[in-house]
Amino acid sequence: MRRLCRVVLVALALATNGSLAWPLGLQSAGVYLARGYALLLQARHTGDGQWRERRLAEAVAAFKDAYQLAGPTAQGQALVGAAQGYLLMQSPRPHFPFLWQATPLQRAEKSLQQALFLQPNNAAAVLLLGLVTQRQAWLAKAPQAEHLQRSNAYLVRAAALGLPVRLTTDTAQPGNLPIPLFDVQDTLVVLRYVDARDAGQTDDLAFIYRSRVAQNALFGVVVTAGKAYPLIADRTTGVLAHAPVVYDLEVMSQRDNRPILTVTVSQGAQRMEERFVWNSNGFVHLEN
Repeated sequence: MRRLCRVVLVALALATNGSLAWPLGLQSAGVYLARGYALLLQARHTGDGQWRERRLAEAVAAFKDAYQLAGPTAQGQALVGAAQGYLLMQSPRPHFPFLWQATPLQRAEKSLQQALFLQPNNAAAVLLLGLVTQRQAWLAKAPQAEHLQRSNAYLVRAAALGLPVRLTTDTAQPGNLPIPLFDVQDTLVVLRYVDARDAGQTDDLAFIYRSRVAQNALFGVVVTAGKAYPLIADRTTGVLAHAPVVYDLEVMSQRDNRPILTVTVSQGAQRMEERFVWNSNGFVHLEN
């Protein structure tokens, strides 16, 4: 029976994440993480309403399951996933008989603080805390200076950890990165740790976002060892894809070659795949 359960978990890992980057003892946590991120993407491309809130609640539950099964590194990643679910929620689920309960924004902040306790250099948690405190500033009735100062400190730290974050109104691209920097008013689409280079660890941070000045243009990077490597399908514009929806991000193992990072996007009823492979200097786009 135990052998059968293990086989099932391996099959699920292959079906949902495309690889077995997780050690055998953590594969079940990897399955829950993959499920959580799949549910987040489903929620992102649907309208407001109960269906969306259910998907977000299910995503948070999957991340909580992953947290219970994993060590500190995967726990930090699970907390980052849960925080993204909270940030997308419109209202918290009631927990009878308590009259007061934390707002989704408060839950996101606590999750991210715990993630940084486990992993002080978790770039995803740092970026999300910058967005959380920025939102707190927008919602605050009292003076906003303290929240804005904290937000800026987190964003500066995120940039130092390799994320392409805009810190000022200056449009110059630091390090000549050939894509627009992420602004706090842009839309975060994917923020997820994967093993994109076949390094044996899920410590490559895939970051995909939509610029508010180009609504259907998606830009992306993979941050590894503190450096951002862009995911560019159109060399002229630096765009990852022209599409309103991202349906999936997966890493597919190859028997004799490096894994392929695949981003599935949608334009209307048509789905397209943008595929990239690591060549030791960056991620090369594979022509379809």
